[in-house]
Amino acid sequence: MTKLKEKSILTQFDGIVLLDKPEGPTTAKCGREIARYLGNKVGHAGTLDPLATGLVILLIGRATKISRYLSGLDKTYTGRIFLGKKTDTGDSEGKIISEKPIEISEEKIREIAPRMIGSHEQRPPAYSAVKHKGKALYKYARQGIKVEVEPRTVSVDKFRIISVDSHGIAFEAEVSKGTYIRALAERFGEIAGCGAHLSELRRTTIGSFSVENALSFEKILLLAQKCELKNESITMSEALGHLPEIAVDAEEAKRIAFGKLIDLDRIEINENGLFRITAENELIAIARKTGDSKRHYKYERVLITPEEIEN
Repeated sequence: MTKLKEKSILTQFDGIVLLDKPEGPTTAKCGREIARYLGNKVGHAGTLDPLATGLVILLIGRATKISRYLSGLDKTYTGRIFLGKKTDTGDSEGKIISEKPIEISEEKIREIAPRMIGSHEQRPPAYSAVKHKGKALYKYARQGIKVEVEPRTVSVDKFRIISVDSHGIAFEAEVSKGTYIRALAERFGEIAGCGAHLSELRRTTIGSFSVENALSFEKILLLAQKCELKNESITMSEALGHLPEIAVDAEEAKRIAFGKLIDLDRIEINENGLFRITAENELIAIARKTGDSKRHYKYERVLITPEEIEN
């Protein structure tokens, strides 16, 4: 009887872990430190600036291959916008490049919030990791080189002012992939007429994932050292729960492992045509429908090898 081989917890840890990133280290540095203790490849689906805190999806082992299917999820942030001072980086790490008095009432400040909602053309900040000719923008900026980057269309689904004080506002925002909150802060300052920068930022959700279920950096390191991190992980299939699922048996899984198409007449497709294929509750492939027949689809990722299937 054909079946999937059992996997060792130590050698075959493929899944995701939710990190509550602390202020200070880069996302990449956190991943490298965890990988050092875990002895496995660690990636992430979306970065946070060093000064930002909050939710990061860590990708362990083969889960690094599903990054693109998680990085496009909508995100929610809370933070603070400091009014009256504009910086060259758009946040509190940069140099102040202009100062203006805040000559706007709290009532008028609150009236700005609805204007932040909707689709906007947004240019990535000069100090960002966006690549231009293979080089990160922040590297050009540090050399004093100005680079013109095409604006991107981003969507702000929600922008709520939590509180207003003499220095600025506390806010919550729900945004699409690729939205720079620093740029939103600067836009808020332009509308207010006094300039602004982002002084605090915390990511609270990514898709259906919440920072409330995330582990601290120290806790993850401890669990990695004790070989217990898998117990706190989410499977790849669960992580892609926003994609329709098709379950196959081990015989069909073996054909998929060799890259062969099988008859799939039970596909419920979402708007982008993507779906996940599982066997024994494990993610083995991601595919995209290309037509109406049983075999009009193509594999985008195959995450199982023939060696992992017992005859």
